[in-house]
Amino acid sequence: MSRHTIECDLWVPVSIDEVWSFMKDPANLAKMTPSKFGTSVDFQGPLLNGTRAQIKISVLGVPLISWVAAFSDVLDSGNQRQFVDTQERGPFAFWKHRHLFEAGSEWVEGKRSGSKVRLEKPGTWIRDRVEYEVPAGPIGDLMDRIRIRRELEKLFAYRHEKLREFWPID
Repeated sequence: MSRHTIECDLWVPVSIDEVWSFMKDPANLAKMTPSKFGTSVDFQGPLLNGTRAQIKISVLGVPLISWVAAFSDVLDSGNQRQFVDTQERGPFAFWKHRHLFEAGSEWVEGKRSGSKVRLEKPGTWIRDRVEYEVPAGPIGDLMDRIRIRRELEKLFAYRHEKLREFWPID
């Protein structure tokens, strides 16, 4: 079994407090997952080290996946916040997802009159790092190369699209 990693970053033009308030609630996962997956989350907050969430995914009303995630490494104040969810039970042989939120700026280039002036816009970076292993040894690794990784990358692209809808860039 090989360990695989996916990393992605997204900048949004809102404060870290607003981003943290939304992202620390695992129930919002369903808002960032394609509706075809019928995602439901059972979570008794607040988000603390040791709390757990049960995630259920159904397709056409048929339950397919039940996943239990445990939360750790919760940092809930300051200009850098984070939490880690680790799969305790679910479809992967191993899953560890670090959610990091950093107050920071994005440089933007002026678009009016062809201006080349660069302005700094305040906002928050949302950084994800997922380490995972697919079960079934070499067959699982082959399935990762053929399909699983692409599906996970599509899922993160969808989440970024949804977050851009929540917090559009001017």
